[in-house]
Amino acid sequence: MSLVEVDSRYRVTLTSDVRKMVEVRKGQRVYIVPKGDSFVVIPLSDDVDSQLQKLIGNVKFNKAARKKAETFLFKQAR
Repeated sequence: MSLVEVDSRYRVTLTSDVRKMVEVRKGQRVYIVPKGDSFVVIPLSDDVDSQLQKLIGNVKFNKAARKKAETFLFKQAR
C-alpha cells in the first residue's frame, strides 16, 4: 500500500513497490473501475487473444466481433 498524489493532469504514479507486487509495465493498459467513492486499477494482459483462448478454448474472432466485445466490456466497467 502506498500514498501517492494526483497531479494537475489527474495522473497518479505507481510506486516501485506496487509495480513489483502487481508486475505492471510502462505503457501497459489498465481498467479503472469505480467502486463507490474509490476505484480499482486492473492491469490488462498485453496478449488478450491468448488469455481468451486459455479461458474459452479455440475461438476465432473477427475485427467486428472483437470491437463489439470491447465496447460491451468498456460499458460494463463504467
